[in-house]
Amino acid sequence: MNEEKEKALARLAETVSQLDKVSFNYILGVADGMAISKKQSELDKQIAMCGSVK
Repeated sequence: MNEEKEKALARLAETVSQLDKVSFNYILGVADGMAISKKQSELDKQIAMCGSVK
């Protein structure tokens, strides 16, 4: 992980640690959704490169 990402992660950890439980769970859900979306997008690109799937 590069220095920029480490700084961002540390800042995010500090901010999230100060949130109430509802806000914490909301942020966690958003992050999980973004990760799932990225994985799906990468899978869609791989499928498109291989041609249509039957």
